Formats: sequence, C-alpha cells, structure tokens
Amino acid sequence: MYRGKLKNIGQEGDGEWVYGDHCKITGKHYIILESADCECIGEDVWEIQGMVEVTPKSVGQAIGRKDDDDADYPIGDKVAEYIAELETQLSKAKALIRHADDKHAELQAELAKLQWVSVEDRLPEDTAHVCIVNKKLQTTHGWQTNGKWRFVMCWDDQGFFFSGDASNITHWKPITLPNRCENPEGE
Repeated sequence: MYRGKLKNIGQEGDGEWVYGDHCKITGKHYIILESADCECIGEDVWEIQGMVEVTPKSVGQAIGRKDDDDADYPIGDKVAEYIAELETQLSKAKALIRHADDKHAELQAELAKLQWVSVEDRLPEDTAHVCIVNKKLQTTHGWQTNGKWRFVMCWDDQGFFFSGDASNITHWKPITLPNRCENPEGE
C-alpha cells in the first residue's frame, strides 16, 4: 500500500492524499486507486480507470504508522523530512566554514603584522615607531626617516626622549601592545 499527493490541478481533491499501488510510467508517478477498474482492450493492453498522477516527492509506502492527523505515515515523508533537515544542517555548516575562512584570513593578516620584516624587503613608513634589530641581534625601539635609523636612548622626567643613531639594522616589526585587561573589581 502506497500513498501520494494528487498532482494535477483542477482534479477533485487536488493536493489530497490518495492510496493504492504505486507505479512509474515514462518518468511520471501514479497511484492506482483501490477502487480502480481494469479492462483488457487488446492483447497485453490494459486500460485503467482510477489511476491518478501524484507528486514524486510525496510518494511513500504506507506502513501503518500514524501522523498527527491519525493518517498513515509513509516512509517517503520521513525520508523527505530527514533530507530537508540535512540540507539545513549543511547550509549552516557551509556558513560556519565561510566564517572560519574569513576569521582565518583576519588572523593571517594580524600574524603578518607581527612578523619581522627585512629592511631589504620593505621599510616602515617614515617616522613610524617600530621594533628594530641589528646584525648583533640587539633589539630596541626605533624609527627611520629617509633611510636613516634612530633609536630611543632614554626618557626624561617630563616624557621626552633622547635619540641616537642606529646602524646595521637588518629587520623591523610593528610595535604591538598587550591587550588591555580590565580589573573586574575596578582597581
């Protein structure tokens, strides 16, 4: 026993469930109603009165289970619901992957900012304060203007600094400050 929803608009009971045997002829799905009449009209040729076309996705075997309306619950409906749920989950998973890809690109860009850059590859913007390292692997805070490197020698009591010439600078990177942590107690 199968069931399916009527397909053809204009038929009596359009869209309603019909029950009977299922068959597929030239790509179309039909339910042969229990009340159908068959008549032999030629050698191996039968005419069936009571065969109705149904929507393919609605066809399922009625197995005695009942839905909320106390109607038979065919296997096809359960499979269609399961497929719809899987498609929803797949769509959500694809959105999460796109978000992860975007976040990965952001993090890669941030990581690139933290990498040491060879002065042979690129110089920082003029007067931009950066971390610098020389051939002796000594690091400090400095900047360059028109290809000449300077570094902070010391700070005075009023917040001004004195600078000196820096030489043999091989690499630089942006200065990064730690994330600010707020004290939960307000101190």
